[in-house]
Amino acid sequence: MGLNRAAEVIEDWLDTQEVDGAELGEDAIAELRRVGELARCGAPKAELDAAVRTAREAGWSWAPIALLLDETREQAGQRVN
Repeated sequence: MGLNRAAEVIEDWLDTQEVDGAELGEDAIAELRRVGELARCGAPKAELDAAVRTAREAGWSWAPIALLLDETREQAGQRVN
């Protein structure tokens, strides 16, 4: 799946999520969206890596992050090490 298509899938999924009462609030959703935005625009590695760390700290698993990066979970995980 290409990067743009992966981002569309995640964005569509995020739009269906209930924020009220959910474990992940609006801030967490914004953090994941930021990862996708930075990945699509070709942001510098350091900036993208920082966004990945922030998304993880907000509670996101590696699966949606990796999908947005068009990487495996293992590759995405190397961004925070």
